[in-house]
Amino acid sequence: EIHERLVGSEMCIRDRYARMLSQWYADNLGVTMISPPNPEYNCHAYAWHSTSPSSIHWINDPSPYIRDGSYFSVSTPSIGMIITYQDSASGNYSHSGIITGSGGIVTSKWGCLGVFRHEIANCPYTATASTVRYWRRSR
Repeated sequence: EIHERLVGSEMCIRDRYARMLSQWYADNLGVTMISPPNPEYNCHAYAWHSTSPSSIHWINDPSPYIRDGSYFSVSTPSIGMIITYQDSASGNYSHSGIITGSGGIVTSKWGCLGVFRHEIANCPYTATASTVRYWRRSR
């Protein structure tokens, strides 16, 4: 019983921190929070699998969606395409989102934080991303 209370308290602190940090981003970075923090899914799951705020999937690497031929890379983004940010040091995909507005507006889930609407270069993942790619679904 004590262990359950401690685990519950830890989760409460984590959830409170995620809410506070999400709100800080919204207040200070010129981004719009679309939905509140949810630790059950991440950016790759949001962009490649389901945009539902009740998703329970966490995808560490979107490469299988890219390699299976379901998507192909294009040079110019348009609404509905997926955007990926690749880490310059490892080459891993550090972030994914969906182009949802003209002029490079992206909607993406920031880790265990909320879902945000932001410009392509205005998210925490651009600091380490060397490559940004746009993906269109194959027909």
